[in-house]
Amino acid sequence: MLPNVRGLITTDDGASILFELRGRTVFEGDAPGRQNLVGWFEADDERYRWLNDIVCIAEGRIDDEGMRVRAYAGVHELEA
Repeated sequence: MLPNVRGLITTDDGASILFELRGRTVFEGDAPGRQNLVGWFEADDERYRWLNDIVCIAEGRIDDEGMRVRAYAGVHELEA
């Protein structure tokens, strides 16, 4: 299974953030599916513009009850 999701997040303070999430899900038997995911964000709002500069790396699992994801921010740290 190849997740490919695009959407809009509306924050509690009214900002809109576009996101894209792609990855791979592996199902083995009756166990929950294991997911490896990568994501990007686009935010115009000054408070969330820092999201434009990161790549989101995530691991997750999915089953009949829903999806659980743990996400990490990949921040560019190499010198120019």
